[in-house]
Amino acid sequence: MIAMSKFNNDKLNKLKAIDSIWRFFYLRPINNEPKEPIDKNSVQEIVIMAMMMLGDTIMLIPSLKSLKKQFPKASITLICGTATKAILDDRNLADKYVIVKSPWMFHDYSIKNLLQLINSVRIANLNKYDLAIDFRGDWRNIFLMNFIKAKRKISFNYSGGEYMLTDVIAPNENKIHYIDEWLYLTEQLGCVVNEEDRYPHLNLNEHDKKYLADFKTQHALYDKLVIGIHPGASVADRKWQESKYADLIIRLAQTYKNCMFVLFQGPGEDETIHKILDIIVPMNIKNVIVNVGLQKYLVLLNSCELLICNDSGAGHIAAAFNIPSVVIFGKSDPATIKPLNKNFIKLISHRDKIKPEQNKSNGDYLALVTTDEVYTATIGIINDIKSDSNNYMVTHKTSTDV
Repeated sequence: MIAMSKFNNDKLNKLKAIDSIWRFFYLRPINNEPKEPIDKNSVQEIVIMAMMMLGDTIMLIPSLKSLKKQFPKASITLICGTATKAILDDRNLADKYVIVKSPWMFHDYSIKNLLQLINSVRIANLNKYDLAIDFRGDWRNIFLMNFIKAKRKISFNYSGGEYMLTDVIAPNENKIHYIDEWLYLTEQLGCVVNEEDRYPHLNLNEHDKKYLADFKTQHALYDKLVIGIHPGASVADRKWQESKYADLIIRLAQTYKNCMFVLFQGPGEDETIHKILDIIVPMNIKNVIVNVGLQKYLVLLNSCELLICNDSGAGHIAAAFNIPSVVIFGKSDPATIKPLNKNFIKLISHRDKIKPEQNKSNGDYLALVTTDEVYTATIGIINDIKSDSNNYMVTHKTSTDV
């Protein structure tokens, strides 16, 4: 098995330890028989283990499009959380959803949640599948997929579990980014992938566009430079300091007199937002607070000319809508998970300034990011937009077309 640097080594070692025990009791390995090539025209049902966070869901879009396009007769079922369904529903990327609250994602191993997990498997097994796929190569996903009724079970073998698979995909170390890695898996199923397929893309329907227009009218956002700020993150130590966000907003407000700041507040991020407001409100800086559910968040993000955020789902969602962004990274390697967008994206990372053996926290890396460099990156993007305004307007407009 190959363990790539983008995986958490502590977690990987724990999964390998569990795997070494489980494989001892697993009496019927299913990967020891030769398999025929997959006939794409005969595949009727595909199920995908898609228990993912927001950013991962966006990065899965290219692979879903590839499967939809090249398995023309297949119905695709996602076993996923409510957030993944909210992002992908009605976008012709999946046909059915089986909702599950993944115990290992939400650290909820209560009896109630485990029973709900078992029930989700029962619901999924109301269908019989030609293909079951886990794109992450996560032993826990593979273990769950072991109980799904499918003729072929396919995944990478990063953390073990290959004896529970019919098709074991050997990782390609040249595929660094998650999107490229997952598209590589679809290639092993017979899909043809080109460069254009790498970019996730989301759009707005007519109802969304009306909601967006009403929001922009209500807050007088037309004819203003609208700068989005999403200072939160699903994990606390992925947040750049609130005081630095506030300093950045003040400097940008002084530079651009006709700008408006839209501050996005995710679940549990009220304290983060209030720390920023406590600094900028006395300065009479114009701002709008957006605290809405995920589906409305997807729409209102399109009110912004650019977004400044942490390494989080926000940057990936912005990229999928062709919204320019500045993304602040901590310990994570941007090469593996950076948002992909043909438009303007600036990534700020100081991974090279701390040696891995120092075992520093994500917050230690973020502490190295200065207001000056984020300000400079933001000014650079605004200038890029102005100098390439025709191309920007075309690509950004495309994101709101049906």
